[in-house]
Amino acid sequence: MDDMLALARVLSNLVYLENLAFVQSFPPQMPEDNFILLMPYLASNSLRKLHWDITSHPTCAIAADSILARSIAAKGFPALRILRAPNDPEGIFQVLCRPRDRVDLPGDRFRPVTPTRATGATARLAAQARLEAAWRFPRFHVNVIDERGMLVDKFGLAGFMGTAESKIRYDLSPDPGARDENGGLIEIGDVTGDCGEKEGDMCNGRWNVHATPTDKKDKDRWWHVERGRWTGVEM
Repeated sequence: MDDMLALARVLSNLVYLENLAFVQSFPPQMPEDNFILLMPYLASNSLRKLHWDITSHPTCAIAADSILARSIAAKGFPALRILRAPNDPEGIFQVLCRPRDRVDLPGDRFRPVTPTRATGATARLAAQARLEAAWRFPRFHVNVIDERGMLVDKFGLAGFMGTAESKIRYDLSPDPGARDENGGLIEIGDVTGDCGEKEGDMCNGRWNVHATPTDKKDKDRWWHVERGRWTGVEM
């Protein structure tokens, strides 16, 4: 999709749209003769889940990101409940969502770092770093005064990142049945996959054969091979 006007028209015309994944390696542009006078520029009364991932600028927010963020802040998406923005280097989407105590998953810090686009564990760790940085800037300051009117202690409370009244959850975990390597989205391989089995390694019925294996190949297949675990996939 080349321009933001087309995206705005799609959102305004698909009045029953609830789930949208918008992934591009380049950002849609604003037409030169089109100026934004009022917000929200992008709007949908029905959209409940949005996956937004423009991968061309991994270190800074771009105009398309800003237009969407400002549109969300201007109540353009009243039904939105889940927002996934793997490429959110400045946290402009994270700050629109309700505060969370953690964004990362327990195993994220132990995954190998690869020079790929910010998806999955990398995105969650970046979001967690922004969250922890916000803890250092409390929203409330408490002064403790004794009975003589003397200040005996002072401290800060409630450093957080987000919007307290927001109904949107900032969720960077993959869809059920999907993988981080695919950006968290369901692909055809997730639907038709073998749940971790390898062709030729499935149970071949020889686990209960009582005869002695005749060669090494048969001996390797002697024991039963457990089938892969089934994973539910939601489209």
